[in-house]
This record gives sequence, structure tokens and C-alpha cells, in this order.
Amino acid sequence: VALTDDIREEKHFSIEKHSKHVLFCGTHVLQTRYYRGQKVKAVVLRTGFSTMKGQLVRSIMYPKPVDFRFTKDLFKFVGFLGCISGCGFIYTIIIMFLRGSSLRRVIIRALDIITITVPPALPAAMSVGIINAQLRLKKKEIYCISPSTINTCGAINV
Repeated sequence: VALTDDIREEKHFSIEKHSKHVLFCGTHVLQTRYYRGQKVKAVVLRTGFSTMKGQLVRSIMYPKPVDFRFTKDLFKFVGFLGCISGCGFIYTIIIMFLRGSSLRRVIIRALDIITITVPPALPAAMSVGIINAQLRLKKKEIYCISPSTINTCGAINV
């Protein structure tokens, strides 16, 4: 015997259809109806990460990998500076050898060009800035679970 659509719909549970009969996390049952000796029964629909509270905990514990445009632009900029420093490195080596400088002096000056052009402390400076911003937010009782978003949020106008 084939099931009709009416029978199929009644067997499947839908939160939207049965929302009057659903208790959510944190709800305290104050009263139930008593049906002559029958106990009240309940069915647990969702536990753990399937609940709204669980989804919040999961998003905190396992955040989605975020790839911000700011971070991409930062790496592009550092890469561009690296290309410029590479050109300066080669130019310095050629010019200093043509002028008859010692090998040690050539290496020191060429590497000096790289450290001047590409700041090695840039990631550390960015981290210090983010930590400082996070501490300032914490003083105002604003807690951030994703410090990497602080720079992006600074550009938002509310």
C-alpha cells in the first residue's frame, strides 16, 4: 500500500510546524498535564553541538579559517618589498665588486639592503598592535575570541 502525502507529513518532525511543543535549552517545565496514570514522555531532539548553544561553543573552539583581504594585502606588500630588496641585493653585489670591495664587506652591505627593505620585525609589530588593541578592548569589557579580526573591525563605521 502506497503512503499518501498526508501520512508522510505527520510522521516527520519539523521544528517550524511543532514549535509550540518544543522546549529549548534552559527551559524549566513548570506544569504538565496529567492523563490518568500515564507518565509524561519527552523526546530529546538535539544534544551537544547540534543545539544553538553547542553551535556557539563549536564556533569558539573550532573557528572557520578566515582569510582577510588585509592579511593578503600585507603579504603582497612584503613580497613586493622582497622583490625590490632582491634587485637591490644584486645591484649592490655588482657595484661593490666593480669598485673592488672585499667579499665580507660586499656580503654585509648586500644583506643590509634586504634587512632595510623588508622589515623583519613587521609580523612582531603587527602582533604587538593586535595584543595592545585586545587589552584596550578587555578594559572596556569587550571580549574578542578572534584577535585577527580586530584590524578588520577597526575599519567598520557603525
